[in-house]
Amino acid sequence: MAVFKYYKAENDIGKLGAGVCNISCGGDKSVTHRAMMFAAMAEGESAIANPSRSLDCQASVSALERLGVKCSFDARANRLSLRSGGLKSLSAPRGFIDCANSGTTARLLMGLAAAAEGLSVFMTGDASLIRRPMGRVAAPLEAMGARIVLSSQNTLPAAVSGRRLRGIEFDNIYNSAQVKAALILAASGAAGRTVITERIPTRDHSELMAEQFGLELKKTALKGGGARVAVRGPQKAVPASIAVPNDPSSAAFYIALDALFQVVYGRRLKIKAESVLVNESRSGFYECLFDSGFDMIYTACSDGMVEKSCDLEVNFGGYAPPSPQIIDSPARVVSMIDEIPLAALALTFARGESYIGGLSELRFKETDRLAAVAAQLNKMGAKIKAGEDSLIIRGVKKLKGAAVDSGGDHRIAMTLIIAGILSGADFSVSGCECVAVSNPSFFEDLKKIGFVFHIA
Repeated sequence: MAVFKYYKAENDIGKLGAGVCNISCGGDKSVTHRAMMFAAMAEGESAIANPSRSLDCQASVSALERLGVKCSFDARANRLSLRSGGLKSLSAPRGFIDCANSGTTARLLMGLAAAAEGLSVFMTGDASLIRRPMGRVAAPLEAMGARIVLSSQNTLPAAVSGRRLRGIEFDNIYNSAQVKAALILAASGAAGRTVITERIPTRDHSELMAEQFGLELKKTALKGGGARVAVRGPQKAVPASIAVPNDPSSAAFYIALDALFQVVYGRRLKIKAESVLVNESRSGFYECLFDSGFDMIYTACSDGMVEKSCDLEVNFGGYAPPSPQIIDSPARVVSMIDEIPLAALALTFARGESYIGGLSELRFKETDRLAAVAAQLNKMGAKIKAGEDSLIIRGVKKLKGAAVDSGGDHRIAMTLIIAGILSGADFSVSGCECVAVSNPSFFEDLKKIGFVFHIA
């Protein structure tokens, strides 16, 4: 287990922020996963420029290679090529496909395998992944005609047998973008019409990506903010060339560091997160910062990639302390679900009490994120109470250094490292190697900003 160690004596805060620090956060993880799965359905060669190089996406590459998809990465061009013979060419590998720590790989792969008639796949994952719920995606796929066997706890390991599928109507009650993605993949190979209804809109990368690969679907807005996605199958995907914007969930850590550094030290780090994906279904954390009194600066916006991108910076005027918030809108929570630990840290510096509700899903991530963020940040002087599905955050003026533990959760690890840096004191974070699950360049980026630390 690797330990991140930071010593106050080795870091001269006064020297930071002398010039603009450009950070490229790596291609968006969600978009990359989906592009790869659709490429596997298409007959021919697809190309993905600026793919996420996270361990999660590496798990998807490995899984598709096991199914017979030819994958090659050109490091100089930063491009991933995938050659597939289409759904009918996918072949059952010997033994289990290891999805590692990636829930997205596991759930999307279920949808892909279900649509490949005659294919049988056995799937598993690491100690964290095999605790995460899979029944929510298996049930609708079985309703379409697939054969799926899970453990007695409705988790991995799983056996998935692709069969002739039929369209269904499905209510996405878990507000899961991964379930929706799996069903869109499966629906493309199914006979008839599949309708997915969402009362709370989830990230829409799958809908946008399907169109890039020549698949037709219809998305209808519903009263109250929901949406209905209809796919009529079977359809045949065609190869595509995709350029992926950088990951807003990874960028959030650098933007939060700069924002809160301004609160604590009264000066900017001048971090510019480059070419970051801008999508309303992923914008909740940045809206949270804005509502707390931070100015989000969007420049160099472009539609040249598969989705819109902009360079991001943040500025805090300092005329008043950051504002506390009540965040209980389901749509807002869904749009920032990956950044909730970071939001809890940001609201720790607000003057007053904040509340974030509707967080039951965070009990089933790599860790119980509600318990983890409260327990570990409280060791550093925060005042956070975890409820059954909520966080109550009471603002404090300053954090302190402490020895804390990520619990093997990449987002908890990065949140704790940012918190420790803001404490201005010596601190350590155990289990820091897990940051590569989503952001393999995180440590190099911190060095680029100017921080000195050790990993032992």
